[in-house]
Amino acid sequence: MEYRSQNLARGWIELSEDYQIVDLTLTLPRNPRSPYTPRDVASIRWIVLHHSAGPADQTPDSIARFHIETRGWSSIAYNYLIYEDGRILAARPLDVVPACVKGHNEESLCICFVGDFSARPPSPTAIAAGVWLTHLLRNAYMQIVGVRGHREMPDQATPCPGAAFDLVGYRAQAGMPA
Repeated sequence: MEYRSQNLARGWIELSEDYQIVDLTLTLPRNPRSPYTPRDVASIRWIVLHHSAGPADQTPDSIARFHIETRGWSSIAYNYLIYEDGRILAARPLDVVPACVKGHNEESLCICFVGDFSARPPSPTAIAAGVWLTHLLRNAYMQIVGVRGHREMPDQATPCPGAAFDLVGYRAQAGMPA
């Protein structure tokens, strides 16, 4: 598997014959009153899984606008979005602090599965894409120590990524601890 950093290429980034990452990091809406905070990617320790808790057809633009207009954040909170059909979108640059795990953003790399997984799990296709991305990120950033659901991070009062999201099974497929 070949990895090409999103800093080296823009647009479609081919990573294998199975998955591609579409880079939207320069095109999603930004909050002009809230600039990004830079970070050293060496500070990333956790891959944190989320769900958007909305409809499966939410667009990256609508998620970003919600985060800007309702939450007051600088842009979309998540580094990556994964759709039910296996599409993977890069949403927020890795070298800026995300807005996805209060009190732990500096050490988190956040993957959001688009949809609401309170009552039903993500599709097998989405899980496979997420596991593939998790492997890719773990191989690129060896300091990552594990994968956790948002609710598993310290001091988080949230059911995210949804009660039906099988975190134990995901970690087993990814071959990573919590």
